[in-house]
Amino acid sequence: MSSPPLNLQVCAGLSSRLQEYKSENAQLEELLVQEEDMDGLKRNRELTETRVIQALREELATAERRAEEERIAHNATKMAAVEREVELEHRAVEASNALARIQRAADQSSSRAMELEHKVAVLEVECGSLQQELQEMEARNRRAQKRPSEEANQVLQMQAWQEEVERARQSQREAETKISSLEAELQKMRVEMAGMKRDAEHYSRQEHVELEKRYRELTDLLYHKQTQLESMASEKAALEFQLEKSLRQFHEVQIEAERSRASRRSASSWEEDTDIKALEPLPLHHRHMATANQQLQKAAKLLDSGAVRATRFLWRHPVARVSQPVILSGVCSFVLDAFAEPSSGLCVKGNGAVRDGGSGQRAKLP
Repeated sequence: MSSPPLNLQVCAGLSSRLQEYKSENAQLEELLVQEEDMDGLKRNRELTETRVIQALREELATAERRAEEERIAHNATKMAAVEREVELEHRAVEASNALARIQRAADQSSSRAMELEHKVAVLEVECGSLQQELQEMEARNRRAQKRPSEEANQVLQMQAWQEEVERARQSQREAETKISSLEAELQKMRVEMAGMKRDAEHYSRQEHVELEKRYRELTDLLYHKQTQLESMASEKAALEFQLEKSLRQFHEVQIEAERSRASRRSASSWEEDTDIKALEPLPLHHRHMATANQQLQKAAKLLDSGAVRATRFLWRHPVARVSQPVILSGVCSFVLDAFAEPSSGLCVKGNGAVRDGGSGQRAKLP
């Protein structure tokens, strides 16, 4: 009677344990599934991390390669910049040497111009002495009968004068050739300096400032040389003017000598026994003409130097260009005054000389 309830209790206990085991088994299965899911997630994460690390390593290698390439390119650029700087320094040295050569050529040209001016002065003195000798020769020819030998001496003197004039012309041509060569060298230097300025724009600011400073120095020196060249050109023009004046005087002396020979041949029959009257010197207006020419030359040189200084000032100070019309009007008035004063003085003196010469000739008439 007591066994069935015991069995029921055992069955109930076993069923409860079975339920517990089932619940534990279900929990274990859930834990196993979760663990498998966690393992899958862990594997996926490891794969993702491996891929990310591989990508990062590839990016790092690429960045290192790029950095190496940029470093190599930077070194190459730096070396090219150093080589370019050395080349620019060589060019600057060559430009300074060229400027030194131009300076020497300018000094030689200036010394040559001074020699030509001295020769022109000597020619003027010789022209005066030739005029005096011509007067003395005419007086001696009228007193004596040695006309052929004296005429031969006079012809020799005329030939020597012509040779001197030829030498002066040759010197003038040489000076023109030197001036043209100097202008060509100046143009070449301008081209080189323009190239240096274009090359200097590709460098850093400090190098650009240094090269700009050198460029300004070279530009100032070039402007100074150009000023010297313009002054030499003005001196050459003055020398040409003096040479033309000497040639005119030479032709006048030659014509006067021919006239004196003709008059001496025609009047030698009855003038041998008469008193010989000394020939009159050149008219007074010729001497005033020479003085006026010197004043004009001085005025031309002064105008050239003033124009050069004004150009330099306007080049360095652009604001001052506003007053350029006033400066030009002042220069024009100065030129008009410079040309008006010598011409008026020349006219007055020339009229006085003509009146004096006419009165003197009337007084000498018997």
